[in-house]
Amino acid sequence: MRDWLTDPIHGTHGDYDRATQSIIRGHALECLQAGMCAPPAACSGAGGDSATADLVKELVARSRGSADQIRLLIAARAAGTHAASVPMAAWPA
Repeated sequence: MRDWLTDPIHGTHGDYDRATQSIIRGHALECLQAGMCAPPAACSGAGGDSATADLVKELVARSRGSADQIRLLIAARAAGTHAASVPMAAWPA
């Protein structure tokens, strides 16, 4: 996923770096979604609408679960980015 706004800024980076940035963006979006759903859950629960509160709490849990799964990919992808950017001759033995 390339972003038309940030590609000119990050245009010199390689494909591994772009992929890492895309994974980080995905994690940020899932965290944002979880954060946006939390206040309606609290308001509907306080107002007595338990069905809506339960539904929104489920959405928050799914978003947090997705964010946790994506977060695991960040370190793995970043390690691949580093390995691709450092020549093998420079690696410690």
